[in-house]
Amino acid sequence: MEMRQKGRSGATKRRRSKSKASSDTTHRLPSDPSAAVAATLAVLSIPRCPSSEPLLKSTLNKLLRVLLSAPPLSEDFLNLTISVLPPLLSNSRSSEIISVGARIVGAASLISFEMNEKLASDGEIVRALVPKVVNSETRVAMAACDAILDLSTTSLGRKRLLELSALEYLMLGFLQVKVYKSSGASVSVLILDKGGVPCVGGESGEDELLLLLLNAAVTLVNSCSIEHLEEIPKKLMELFVVQLKQLWTEVRAKVIAREASQRRHRFLSNLTASNVAESLFRLSMNATRSVYIPTEEIVAQIFGTSDHSFMDFLLNHWESSVFLLRKPKSNSDEEGDIFRPFMQFLNCSGEFPSTLSALLQGMVSCVPIGADDTDILNFLKEAGETLGCPMVYEQDIRVLRTWTPCLKTEDHYFERSLTNRPVKTHHSIYMNDIMKCEDAYKLGYTIAMRGMEFRCMSIAAIADKLAYLFGQPSVGANLYLTPPNSQGLACHYDDHCVFVCQLRGTKQWTVFHEPVVQLPRLYQHMEHSTGSLTKSKQITLTEGDVLYIPRGVLHEASTSVFRDSPDRAADFSLHITLSVEIERSFEATTVVILKVVVYIFFLGQGYDELPVAHGAHGLGENVPGIADSMWEGFAHVALFCWSQSLKASDTTNKMEAICVSFLHVAIGVLGNSNPVYRKACLVAADSLTSDTKNWLDQNQRAIFNQLIGEIYEVSSFMDALKRIQMSIQSGEDPFHWIRWLSLLIDKKMIQHDWLSHFEGIVNLLPLNDERKDEAEAAFLTIKSKFCREVVFDDVKAHFKMLHGMYKKTRKQYMNGMLSLHF
Repeated sequence: MEMRQKGRSGATKRRRSKSKASSDTTHRLPSDPSAAVAATLAVLSIPRCPSSEPLLKSTLNKLLRVLLSAPPLSEDFLNLTISVLPPLLSNSRSSEIISVGARIVGAASLISFEMNEKLASDGEIVRALVPKVVNSETRVAMAACDAILDLSTTSLGRKRLLELSALEYLMLGFLQVKVYKSSGASVSVLILDKGGVPCVGGESGEDELLLLLLNAAVTLVNSCSIEHLEEIPKKLMELFVVQLKQLWTEVRAKVIAREASQRRHRFLSNLTASNVAESLFRLSMNATRSVYIPTEEIVAQIFGTSDHSFMDFLLNHWESSVFLLRKPKSNSDEEGDIFRPFMQFLNCSGEFPSTLSALLQGMVSCVPIGADDTDILNFLKEAGETLGCPMVYEQDIRVLRTWTPCLKTEDHYFERSLTNRPVKTHHSIYMNDIMKCEDAYKLGYTIAMRGMEFRCMSIAAIADKLAYLFGQPSVGANLYLTPPNSQGLACHYDDHCVFVCQLRGTKQWTVFHEPVVQLPRLYQHMEHSTGSLTKSKQITLTEGDVLYIPRGVLHEASTSVFRDSPDRAADFSLHITLSVEIERSFEATTVVILKVVVYIFFLGQGYDELPVAHGAHGLGENVPGIADSMWEGFAHVALFCWSQSLKASDTTNKMEAICVSFLHVAIGVLGNSNPVYRKACLVAADSLTSDTKNWLDQNQRAIFNQLIGEIYEVSSFMDALKRIQMSIQSGEDPFHWIRWLSLLIDKKMIQHDWLSHFEGIVNLLPLNDERKDEAEAAFLTIKSKFCREVVFDDVKAHFKMLHGMYKKTRKQYMNGMLSLHF
């Protein structure tokens, strides 16, 4: 397959050196291309002497011209060409001969995919080529870099280069030119036009080598597996990341500013902002963070200073009632303040909004990671060119106010000022938009920034510790800056529990006593009205105060003065909310069941394939979701663990296996009706003291036993059957979660063993009275055995394993995103 017309993926766009080998001399090409190879082999066979060197250079230049002219070449010719390369690269002392040899490797690798892979598979050639990127002769190093970039145009080429340490040599070569030689070589960023793509460029000969080294290194970094990234020498990686971070800071600034370069760049690469961002992200995923905040300090500032403050909070307030912790008057502003590093990060010595633009200029979009992702490289593949892009309105930042006291409607500044398009369409925040944010603040708009745990090291440290305390994969953090006499968000409830931490100024909160929704699920939004809610509490937060609001509880806040405090002057407010999202998707078991049931049902009706309305993507389709941290999810894990032991006994019949699937559906039905199933499962929590750990373990066991008793007493075969039948009849998938079970059992089992069970379900539908009685009796037997035999500790081990998988991916994502900010 020809590949020369594709060009070099990610290679530097530059003129070939004006040597004899690359000048336009195709009229002097040998009539028989093989003659050039034969001549080269003949010269190589001559014992090394000064007189043979000119002849070798001449024959090599002829061979290179043949390859560059891209005539039809025989396989024998290409094999002969490969055979001359190892001695050229390994044994020659002439920098000109080595550089021409390297260029022959590059030219040959672009002839076809097959030729590229042949060259990459030749260990002698690659081993001889790779060290040449650190050669003291610039033209040798450049030729070697060119060849590596050409070899990198195939996946096998990149794989072999990584296996033979090409990335380490490229990093070392880049550092030698950039740091140790102190030659003034540099790279710069060029925006092609106002709406163009930012590319990395250079101006001098040394710049060109630096660009080639960077280009090749970034190409290979972005092809690395997790295992290879972990094998890069730590010190080498750290030094390279420092230089890459400096470049990224310039790239980010010019992307956000849409700044067109006024200089003419002699050399321009194909490296885009997202290429550089991805490399920095990958190299930072497993980095050790520089900010450490002791867990004891976090607990003291959010829950109180007593030894049992966290346990008392769990007992008396968690998911049930509002909790207010006032800053102790005895504390100074600096003593034990976990947010002090964050305030230094914000540079709050200046006045808002003067420091706002500087803050926003250092931010990029935090591309959402798929809720079902346990593979960070899969996220990077899906993120693509969006990684490192400017912030996106709604996703990363909101600028809004609530006005018209009677209507209490939210007004978005961007809808009025920044675009003629609906704000819900993709709107990136560039420099002109950032400057308008200051104007919006002065007009009474709140600036709300999401994902602060991905933008600031100290907030990441706090979020991590809270996630450990509550046994969740992650904790979010949003920042709110509200001017005096203003309200940002309208009255609302959240689908997650929040800790409001007042950093500067004051804010007045109105919190209603009764939840409008009992423990809502994540992303479950319902219409609400305050008309029937008369009981509310008014709370004024000042610097250092913390307010906990459970999910489902209506609340609103403003910087206006309460009627009962007319003497208090209105002030601006800066607060951060730490969000504990109780994530859900183990109900995906039900999704898998229903999708497969619908699929097989239609096949049974004579359809050749599933109708489009019912989803024609097959059983392997992933739907959004995340590891379930609710007790409903823990119940599904429990049933999974027990069913695996049932299968191991080799006595399970098809009806029993089908009834296990029905029981999963029945648990899902219970989860919708009983709020206990929607409570947060804290089995994976890492509590502070041994007393709290022991108490929490006993508490979680008691809740588990309660739920198992509920399943035994209340779960119904008829409810599960009705749910399945309704799904089939409506042709709709009522769930939106992943096939999480594929993370816990062998995929081969899913494809074969599971399908046989679902075929049995189809045979039961529709059920006559006799078959229904038979199935219900089997269901009751399975339910009884499960509730009697399931072991909490076995379930806990599986649950923590799955939790660990999600947590690892979230940590990698957090580290990568942190590297792209400030």
